[in-house]
Amino acid sequence: MKPWLKTTLWSVFALAVLVLLVASQLSESKKKTQAPKMHIHEHPGMSFLTEEELLTKLKRAGLWRENTTVDSLKIKNIEEYIQKLNVVDSVNVYSNLGGKWEIDVQIRRPIVRVLPEGNSGFYIDDKGEAMELSDFPAHVLIATGLDDFTMENSSYKRLINNDSLITISKLDDLYRISKYVCNSTFFNALFTQLHYDNNKGFKLIPRVGNQEIVFGLAQSDEEVEKKFNKLKVFYEEIIPYEGWEKYESIDLRFDEQIVGKKK
Repeated sequence: MKPWLKTTLWSVFALAVLVLLVASQLSESKKKTQAPKMHIHEHPGMSFLTEEELLTKLKRAGLWRENTTVDSLKIKNIEEYIQKLNVVDSVNVYSNLGGKWEIDVQIRRPIVRVLPEGNSGFYIDDKGEAMELSDFPAHVLIATGLDDFTMENSSYKRLINNDSLITISKLDDLYRISKYVCNSTFFNALFTQLHYDNNKGFKLIPRVGNQEIVFGLAQSDEEVEKKFNKLKVFYEEIIPYEGWEKYESIDLRFDEQIVGKKK
């Protein structure tokens, strides 16, 4: 075969392949997309967002419908929209061949519900940020006695970067105590409520019984851990012999000691 003929044939072949690829891409881009495959990761005992609810939100926002084609599916816009939802921590949206696409969502984890007098309050999540309440309440600690807290002043991250605010705010203490309780199987099962007292600081309210656990302040993670370690020793080494009915209150505010007030 002559060289020029061989070159021509290869050129024609390459052009044909290119045409087929372009035609295939055009055909793929005009395919209708399917409903997304969703992976919604929530923490046990919490239900903030279902697949049906998320799909409904996307439809109402005009970001996806049954007749949406591959080339009109705005992945970035969908991702940005979902990220702005109050309950969402992180999201990843990606597309596959054949009009298939997926949504992977990590839901935020509330650790305490602040309940000021006179309104329904809000959550604080495990990163110290405020969360609006959802239709399905989370089973977390309830914090009372904090009637000066609102959604506008509850950003823990903002407070810890401002020395003048952190010295007068109770939010950092609340966050440290709640985070510890939430991450402890033992104490999470034991306590249901935190209450702030202007004289004694924070008090823990047990699930069973009417004892008062005076915690005081929580100015560092180390202080919180030491106080809870003392309380655990009290529960494991004293209560089994003495019994809860003998104690009216337990005070953890003093270094290296627990003060138990008997009835």
